[in-house]
Amino acid sequence: LVAGASDERVRRYGQNIAASARSLLAMINDLLDLAKIEAGRAEVRFDKVSVADTCQTLLALMQPLADKKQLTLE
Repeated sequence: LVAGASDERVRRYGQNIAASARSLLAMINDLLDLAKIEAGRAEVRFDKVSVADTCQTLLALMQPLADKKQLTLE
């Protein structure tokens, strides 16, 4: 749906919606993990993450809000 959009703004909003959904899913998983920790049933797992990719994703998510308030994000 997003890839087929002819308007760049619509495509960008669609991509932001998808990224927000992934972020929400990650938060829900974090809450479930916290419940496991509190119940004493947690498994520890370490993963590598890209700080640059995370920052870029957050910047893309916040840019429309910043634009509305005429703020600059860097």
